[in-house]
Amino acid sequence: GLDLLALHRPSDALLPLEAAYKLRQNDEAPDPEMTLGLSHALWEGGGDRQRARELARAAFKVQRETAAKAPSPANRKRLATIDAWLSQIGA
Repeated sequence: GLDLLALHRPSDALLPLEAAYKLRQNDEAPDPEMTLGLSHALWEGGGDRQRARELARAAFKVQRETAAKAPSPANRKRLATIDAWLSQIGA
């Protein structure tokens, strides 16, 4: 799904990202990159924009917790990327 999103095919990315998200729902903290990818696919593919915002906020929360536990340039960069997406979609 993330590869399809990178190819600017959000509609095609939606089903695989939804499946991955459902598989990981029971995890304590779903993967923020995958959650953010699903947010992008929904938003850019004409899906449920409210859910896209909710997913982006959830990804930000998990990434913020990760960055607090393991401060690193990579974690701060991921957090900034999610924050920029939240700003872009008005969440």
